[in-house]
This record gives sequence, C-alpha cells and structure tokens, in this order.
Amino acid sequence: MIGANVVKGRTSRAIDSVCRIEINGKPTGTGFLVGPDSVLTNFHVVEKVLGGDNKFTAVVSCLFDFAEAETGGVDAGTPIGVASPCLDWSRYGAAENTSNPSSSLPEADELDYALLKLDDAVGNRPAPGAWRKRGWITIPAKAPNLSKDSPLIIIQHPLTGPKVTDRQDKGVVGLNPRNNRLIYVNETHPGSSGAPCLTADYELVALHHYGDPKWVAASRRQGVPIWLIRDSLVAHGYGASIPDYRDDVNMVEGFLGELSRVLHDGEVGAKAARWREDIVKANDGVARLTAYKGMHDFLHRWQKQLPMMMEAAERIDRDAFASRWLALEGQNVVDDCGGPRDCAGKLPPGIRGGQEEQLRWIDEIVAAASVLTNTLAGQPNARFAAAVQIRNIVRFQLANINYRLVDEAANLPLNKLVTAFRDLASSQAIAGSADDQTEGVLALQRLQDALHGRVDEHNRWQLAEHHLWGLEDISVDAESSRKIYVATWCQAWDVIQRLCAEDKMADWSRRIVTTGSALSKLLEAAEWLEVREAFTDFRRFAADRFRQVDTRLLEECEEIVTLGNPLTALVGGRI
Repeated sequence: MIGANVVKGRTSRAIDSVCRIEINGKPTGTGFLVGPDSVLTNFHVVEKVLGGDNKFTAVVSCLFDFAEAETGGVDAGTPIGVASPCLDWSRYGAAENTSNPSSSLPEADELDYALLKLDDAVGNRPAPGAWRKRGWITIPAKAPNLSKDSPLIIIQHPLTGPKVTDRQDKGVVGLNPRNNRLIYVNETHPGSSGAPCLTADYELVALHHYGDPKWVAASRRQGVPIWLIRDSLVAHGYGASIPDYRDDVNMVEGFLGELSRVLHDGEVGAKAARWREDIVKANDGVARLTAYKGMHDFLHRWQKQLPMMMEAAERIDRDAFASRWLALEGQNVVDDCGGPRDCAGKLPPGIRGGQEEQLRWIDEIVAAASVLTNTLAGQPNARFAAAVQIRNIVRFQLANINYRLVDEAANLPLNKLVTAFRDLASSQAIAGSADDQTEGVLALQRLQDALHGRVDEHNRWQLAEHHLWGLEDISVDAESSRKIYVATWCQAWDVIQRLCAEDKMADWSRRIVTTGSALSKLLEAAEWLEVREAFTDFRRFAADRFRQVDTRLLEECEEIVTLGNPLTALVGGRI
C-alpha cells in the first residue's frame, strides 16, 4: 500500500509536468517532464520537423502551466524552448499510422517516442505560485502490476484548450500479443499524442500514442509500455537524462549524509567547524519543532474525539454502554499520553513553553482520563467533570502548542543553514558535479521559502481567527453589547476581505464573501434576530478555511521535522 502523501506528491508533479508541444508556435501534441530538463513525447509529434543529425528544422517549444486556474479563467502558461538536436527517438509501427493498427504488430524497437532536451531545467524550479520545485515523472524500471479493468488516468493537452485529465475506473483492456502496446478505453482528444498514462496511484505506465484523432482516425486507444521506453533510453546512453525524482527533503537528507561522510576531510572539517554554531542552532530548532509537532498531533487526535466523548459523558448516568465506552476512551487517553510525554521530555527545561510546562498539562490529562476509567456507581458527576476538564485542556493546549509551533517555524534559522550549505558545497571532497553540489542547497532554500510562506499565511489568518473568537463571546441581546459586536465585526470583516481578495475566485473565498456580506447587511439593518444564525454560517466557512491553512503549515513542518535525524548525525560528527 502506498502512503497518501506519496500519492499526493505524485499527483501534483504529474499535473505540473505535462506540457503542450508546439512547432513554430502551433500546438501539435502533449509531452511531460521525465527529468529536470527532459521531455518525453511521441516521435510522430515531431517527425515532420526532424532533419539530418536529428536536428530540428523548425522552432520546437513546450508550453507548461497552460491550465484552468483555481481562481477561475485560464493561466497563460510558461513557454520553454527545446534544444536541437533531439536526444533520442524511436519510430512507430508500420500499421500505426493507419486506422487498422492490428494488421501488423509493431517490432520491439518501434516504440514511437522522442526525448527532447529543454533550454532550461524547469523541473528544478517551482511552478508559478508554488514554493516547491515542479519536479518530474519518474519512469519506473519495471512493469507495475496492471490487470484488465485497472483504473487509468491520462493527462493530455487538447490542441485548442488547457490540459485536461481523463480517468476511467476500468480503463485498461490489456497488452497486445507482443506485450509492447497497452490498450485502454480512455477518452483522448486531438493533441493527446505524447500524454502520460498513469495508474490510480499516479505511477507512470505508458506513453499514449494512438487514438489522437489529429494523427489518424483510430478504432482504439493505446500507449507504449513505459518500461520498454526506459530500457531503450538506457541502452542508447540516455539514462542520466531520466533520473528518478527526489523531493527536496530527500535531496537535503542526501546532502547532509554526504557531509557526514566527508567530515574527516580537512577543508570540509574546517568549514563545518566555522559554521558549527549555526548548524547546532538549526538542529536544536528542528528538535523543538519536532517535539511541538508530536504534541500537536496528540491533541489534534483527541480534539476530533471530543464531541463523542462529551455526548457519552452526558449519558453515563442512564446509559451503561456510554459508561463503558467512556471508560475505554479514558484508558486510551492514558495509554496515548506516552507519546507527548516523550516529546515534552526532549524540550529544554526552565524556559517558557518548555519541558515542565508541557509535562504539567500532560499529567493533568492523565489524571482526568483516569477518572473516566472508573465505572463505579455514584461517579457520574466526577466523570462528567473529568470529560469537561479534558475538553478544556485539549482546546487550550492545542492553541498554545499551535502558537509554539508557528513561533519555532518562523524563527528556525534555516537562512544561516542555507549559507553554511552553500559554503560547504564548494568543498572539493563533496561528490558530484558543481550542479550536484548545489542541489541540496537549493532544496533547503525551497524548503525555507515554503515554510516561511506558510507561516506568513497562517499568521494573517490567525489574526482573523482572533477577531472571530471575540465575536463568539459577545451577546447580541443588549444594546451596549450590540455596539461592541458591530465594532468587532467591522475589524474582523476588514481583515478577512483582504485575505479573500488574494484569491477571490476560489470556492472558499466566494463562500466566505457571500456569507460575510449577508451578515454585514443584517447588521446595517439591525436585524438582530437573524444575526446569530448568519454568523454561524459565516463562521463555518471561515473555520474551514483556517483549518486548510493550518493543515498546510503542518505539512511544511512535517517536511522540516524529517531533517532531524540527519542533522543530529551531522552535529554528532566532528564539527
């Protein structure tokens, strides 16, 4: 089974990797990144402009990011030139430019692909509006498990519009008799030639090449198994042009591992010693971030259980099942506290938000949860009070830990670590070319930019949340409190409108603006009987958005936390 985050990463990379192939500015097909500056498409897409010595006789380019925007409309795209000559290619079968491809089967070396080299390593740079590098689609070395009726996804570029995706839950028909064509039922459009065919987990399985109505009227749709193309490219000496994708965290981990390996080198050791204080500070910061993240995850797990826990606590005096369930939940809380206790123990003592402060609330939760486990008669009031205490601790400490987490993320000295990495990367003992040496540095820079971007986004939405918390506690029954309510709402609405204006066509933005505008009109008309219900609707959409922002920050923190072990190993060396 593949983890959800792995599939999520593959999905975004696959979408961002797909481009439109253009010749002299006119669209002719689809392609996709298989390396930082390598694009795979069909041979027949560029066949007419492929001259002697594999040089192009016309201007070939790739248009990335030509897609429907999340905010509405269509992004114009990012054009990247294609270098000449074509790196490698393979022809299609003799019958494959006819309407009857089964009349003769393609030979083993008829794979209908062309490998293009871009003028720019666009795969190593972020896509527009992103912090992380665009990446590329890894060509797997062996055939995946693919059976009849397996799901199949094709991301393609219709000639006249932005990229589209076709998914068929029972897309795969099977392989041809020579096992060198994959047949499927997906819908493909003019311009689809050269599109990637992917499994439900977004693993590349084939290069779509037949079923593009622009090329030939097709009776079926088929692609070339991607592992055959990989074998051909490697055999022709182009394995280095199709490297397996490594995300930024893996690249930084690799760089840290390489540094640890060569610390004995005089030049590296001297530079590492010079940067020791900054490296240690970064390591300590990552350790604190890791600890707070672990406690945050514990509190978040139990926050989701609070509604059921409180409902059971209200029924324990008359419902034996609710009483037993609450006792089991209490024991689960006690058992689960080992994790956050270990995290708290890794924080420095004697500081605000440190070890003692965190252990205190963990002990309080354990004590309250222990009361829940007591099912003796005459205890319902004590058990209800214990459930309320757990709820209050979770709510308060989740806000407190969230503040600590954001503060650590904002102050993590990654900028100093980037500078140190850049200096260390210039050392002769670091393996690889000059480009390889800087990969880890650039990856860390992107991680830093992404983290700081999420922190800034989180802080701006947190300010809006503070205003809304205040509104929740203001009564609208008295004239004096109504004036306070209106003044507080005006402050909150001003902040939130500015946030929504940054992405005004997004669904979440439209929902917030619609419900917020309705609430403002009710306040102007002094329709106080309807204000509370209108605020509840607005509050739900605003809270959903803040949860999205909070989740995105936590995902970035999770990436940084991954660096803890290799950083600790480096610090434990001779620096």
